[in-house]
Amino acid sequence: MIENHSMDRLLKEVLMIQLVMHTEKNDMVFHTKKTEMLRLVVEIDVDGMITDVVDKVTYSFDDLKLKQVDLKCVHALYEPHLHDICVVPNKHEVDRHLSYADPLLT
Repeated sequence: MIENHSMDRLLKEVLMIQLVMHTEKNDMVFHTKKTEMLRLVVEIDVDGMITDVVDKVTYSFDDLKLKQVDLKCVHALYEPHLHDICVVPNKHEVDRHLSYADPLLT
């Protein structure tokens, strides 16, 4: 049981939750948050222009101020609706852990 708990904890560290949200105007906001490490990535696609907001935001998506992003992209942040949720494993981290656990895999 302790081994399973350890494996679950490792899995939580390497899994990323990706939310793809659409606004009423179908502009896309990608919000990626790595659990337990709290890394936030926000990418906004507006009329073919992609703006990376991660360098302009210091705390969280909720703390985002209008003056911190390009004004052309601000309307993409209004009224987001959940479109899809998918769990994406970080394959490199899983492979590295498995090679430590089973020497025959190396």
